[in-house]
Parts: sequence; C-alpha cells; structure tokens
Amino acid sequence: MGRVLVVVLAALMLLSPACTSGSRTPEPYLTQTGSPLAAPTEINRPPACTVAELALDYQGDGAGAGSDFGTIWIRDVAAQPCLLRGPVELTGIDRAGKAVTYTVTYPVHEGPALSPKAVRVPIGTTPAPGKVVGALLLSAEYRDDPSSLNGLCEQNRVVPAHWRLSLPGGALIVANSSHDPAFPAYSSLLTCRGELNTPSPIIVLELWVK
Repeated sequence: MGRVLVVVLAALMLLSPACTSGSRTPEPYLTQTGSPLAAPTEINRPPACTVAELALDYQGDGAGAGSDFGTIWIRDVAAQPCLLRGPVELTGIDRAGKAVTYTVTYPVHEGPALSPKAVRVPIGTTPAPGKVVGALLLSAEYRDDPSSLNGLCEQNRVVPAHWRLSLPGGALIVANSSHDPAFPAYSSLLTCRGELNTPSPIIVLELWVK
C-alpha cells in the first residue's frame, strides 16, 4: 500500500527493503503542475499548532525482517490551518503512564500548514485527498535479541499500551493499537527491550497528502 503524505518535516527514513506485510513506501506530494508543495511565506504564514488543536491516530504498518512498523497520523482538528512545530518527543508508556521504551526525538522542518478539520484516518487507509496531515513513522526490531540464549527476544519483548508525543506546549497520547484485521499480530507495535529504531541521519517526521 503506497504511503500518502503531505509535507516533509525532516530528512530521510530508511526502511528495510525486505519489509512486507503492509509496510508502505512514502511518495512525495506534488501539485497538479508537478511541483513540490511550497512552504508558507511570511505573508500567509498560519499560526503554530497548539496541543488543543491536534489529534492523533495510530496505524500498524505490518512487519518484515524482524522489524515492526507503524505510523502516527497528526491531524489539525481546529477550524483554521496551523503549522506543526517541533521538536516532537515520542515515548511508549504503559496503562499507568510509566515509560516502557526509550524516548526518541523527531525534529520538525517547516512545511505546508496542516489542513483544518481533518477527520480520523481509517485503519488500513491514508488521509483523504487534498488533506495535509502529519505522519510520524515508527519502527522497532522485535524478533532478535543477541543477549538471549536462543537469540530471540521472547522474554524481553515490550509492547507499549500507548504512545506519548511531547510537543511544545504539552503532550498528546494515542493507543498503540490499530485493530487491523488484516495484520492482527502487528496491530500494536512490538519492541525488544523498549528500543525504537533511529533512522540515519536523523529521525524523520513527514507530512503527506494523496
């Protein structure tokens, strides 16, 4: 399934070419003329998004080669467009709110504003055509554990109940579950010892559109 997004907020996301089972390859958004979507100018620059204006949806993206993948869609639910600001810190937490994974940081590079009144992204789909939403890409190695006797991460597997996104001005929480019947084993992102992958050179936050 091709991954559809609107605005790139950082540099490069390296996903294993061997991943299958629902993993998606992002495609850059182009206007009808074939030119990239332009960042706002000083004249038409919308205000920065506040935490109260944003909502999150988690979507499992399947697994492959011992790694699990997911996406957190970041939507503007207010009546006006807004610019997503960073950095954004991501931490997996349990039901009591205790951190169970490492915290990773996603720098945010300015791009087009998020579309206002963006509706929830249904599981197994992408945002509605023409809607600018954010996509925070997740991946974690869950299968292998060199420190275990059999080389598998069976005793040290960590599955967060929720993801906490800390943004300037506050935090948002979304369940680590996509309820995806097509890939039930990977509806929640699996990790080994709570470790999350950090793509080179920096973790990427992207905004895409269909």
